[in-house]
Amino acid sequence: DYWINGELSGAEGKLLEIIHRAGTIDRVSLSEQSGYSITSSSFDNALSRLRVLELVHGPRGGDIHISDIFLEGTS
Repeated sequence: DYWINGELSGAEGKLLEIIHRAGTIDRVSLSEQSGYSITSSSFDNALSRLRVLELVHGPRGGDIHISDIFLEGTS
């Protein structure tokens, strides 16, 4: 909630919430679920910032995975 509700832009928070729910998601599904076009700069910039903050990981153009910090204490 800390990241989604205050430290991120609207696009970043929305993408992070979807990725967190999914655990792993492909770019097409993320685009469809978020309502952001896969070709838009908002989509790319938001994903880039989430990677820089190490909240998500995965190769550019590949599947996106939620960071392990969100998985701590869930097993």
